[in-house]
Amino acid sequence: MFEIGKLKYEGFIHKVTNLEIFLKFNCKFHQEYNYEDCQVTFKCSQSVIQRCHNAIDMAVDRLGQNFLFPTHVIEKESQLELDEIEDTSICKQLTYQWTDSIDSPESSANTSISNKSDDMSKSFTKMSVVQRLFNVEPIEKNREITIKPNAKDGPYIETENKINVIKNLTNTVIQDSKDTSTSSCNIELQPIISQVRKRKLLWFNKDLNYYQKEAVKNILKGHARPLPYVIFGPPGTGKTVTLCETILQILSTIPESRLLIATPSNSSANLISERLLDSGILKPGDMVRLIAYHCLNNDSIPSKLLPYCATAELADETTIEKLKYNEVGPKLNCTMSVLGRHRITISTCVALGILNNIGFSRGHFSHVLIDEAGQATEPEIMIPLNFIHSDYGQVILSGDPLQLGPVVESGIAKNFGLDESFLSRLLRHFPYQKDSNGFETCYDPRLVTKLLINYRSLPEILELSSSLFYDSELKAQISSKTSKEAKLLQTLATELPKRKDTPPAIIFHGVNGENCKDNDSPSWYNPEEATQVYLYLLKLYKCGLLPDDIGIITPYQKQVLQIRELLMELDVELPKISSVEGFQGQERNVIIISTVRSSSNFIDEDIKHSLGFVACPRRLNVAITRGRALVIILGNPTLLVQDPYWRSVLIYCINQDSYTGCSFGFPDIENSCIETNDSFASDKINNSR
Repeated sequence: MFEIGKLKYEGFIHKVTNLEIFLKFNCKFHQEYNYEDCQVTFKCSQSVIQRCHNAIDMAVDRLGQNFLFPTHVIEKESQLELDEIEDTSICKQLTYQWTDSIDSPESSANTSISNKSDDMSKSFTKMSVVQRLFNVEPIEKNREITIKPNAKDGPYIETENKINVIKNLTNTVIQDSKDTSTSSCNIELQPIISQVRKRKLLWFNKDLNYYQKEAVKNILKGHARPLPYVIFGPPGTGKTVTLCETILQILSTIPESRLLIATPSNSSANLISERLLDSGILKPGDMVRLIAYHCLNNDSIPSKLLPYCATAELADETTIEKLKYNEVGPKLNCTMSVLGRHRITISTCVALGILNNIGFSRGHFSHVLIDEAGQATEPEIMIPLNFIHSDYGQVILSGDPLQLGPVVESGIAKNFGLDESFLSRLLRHFPYQKDSNGFETCYDPRLVTKLLINYRSLPEILELSSSLFYDSELKAQISSKTSKEAKLLQTLATELPKRKDTPPAIIFHGVNGENCKDNDSPSWYNPEEATQVYLYLLKLYKCGLLPDDIGIITPYQKQVLQIRELLMELDVELPKISSVEGFQGQERNVIIISTVRSSSNFIDEDIKHSLGFVACPRRLNVAITRGRALVIILGNPTLLVQDPYWRSVLIYCINQDSYTGCSFGFPDIENSCIETNDSFASDKINNSR
């Protein structure tokens, strides 16, 4: 807030340098301001903090201790009996059973939820659940079914219509978490109950591997519900693919389901939205991508998604005029009745807080799924989790606790554990923690599935990250001889360090450079490493690679600008140049990593502000797992060898004959390697914090 006399201007921070802060106000102020003394006050946006505080308060009451801090599993009967089939001819028949469960976009803006519920009930009064789903003959109207009184089951039921029987049985199945097991029901009804629960399982994605299918099936069975189910997905193992298949299967096998999908960032929300649209399974009106108003003024939302986007209206819908949607661009100022009828709602964790403000009730969503759950703080992730009913809802967390976690710069907040995600905390404690002796898959399959097949990198690249962070469990699906990545690497052989058999897929190029910092910037850059990036780019372009095939990762914004300015000055096409955070979830055929640091004097400062690669294993893990065919690391080996993880990287490259660049003495490599492997034998999740 800028104040001149009685006139006040509200603006925002436009730019921050090492010594100055640049502010931007209304253009009238900039035209009339004549260097008068002004009073300036700064105020942080409170909406995010308020939503997080409210979420924590509600989570204590709504979710409870058993959900937030689980200590045991109460196994429940499977909510579905799955009959896995392979016949693609009935795919469309099984995709949707309720064809009018969601309005089209043009009609959804004018119909209330209650009216829609009435329409649905009218549509299905003539057909039972079993008959609708499995095309079986209904029981004759004159046949009586009597359920004898039971102390646990309540008063007996006499009916001449199977619809009422199935309705009561379905309610029993849905509420089995609150009532006694269905095994106490009369034995005469067991075949009908089994028929109601049975679902035909047809895979929409035919290329899923064993671990991905197991994750989906375990979620559909829900033996440990409402405890969160974790899809532990290391880099390149297809956790987003698995989550999309899970969403589509829930959508088709549980017709009454409503799904809330949350992510820490808009980019990850966009990715999962596009994947669902590309599946071709969704119908008009099924999905809404809820966005904040500031997204309307930037390019954070792809044009492909704009027709599916909507903003929420806080005002009571009886006090505002209904706007007619013209089917172009996002739907603005949508009320609860419009947003609530979509079966899939996708947004960021924080943006979903507005649903609580406009009155969405607990239990409105039957399933809450969080993608990239390891990147969200616990208060953020509680915002979407509060919409689930802890008695009969279901929560799925997808992510990797060994990749980038929440960004928390406050030392006080870190000391209180806010830099650890809900996903990571769960996996550190029983019953979610790793148990190699108790389970064949090392994790309780009722709670966790770890994806192990990597579809991204050549085996030589994968072996390094797998041994450092994943107990050497990951399996490479990419062939080191016949894959397109292997053939691409062969075309680059003349420009890479010579080796007896195949060209190296991961290279450490030692650069004895100097890390520099300008007076007006807190960031660092390394001119020698920027020059080496330029030289490697020339070689790669010479071999026929395109800018889209290459990614350049560096932890400092100043180095990003240094490399970009150098390439532009020398008229070289620019590939993507960004930080590790900018490449999370992405991949390139070739990745070049510039570590920048050449002096240990400011390492403690980097650690304090979550910068750089040194002493940050998660950032290292993400960087070295982005490449498909080739990873080139530029750095000062004398500095990096002081970090145990980087020491292992250097040992690995030297043993693979893939070290090049400045001379570097590394005595007693065999003993060093043994010590390093022993030091990484402990729990990686604990050590990566």
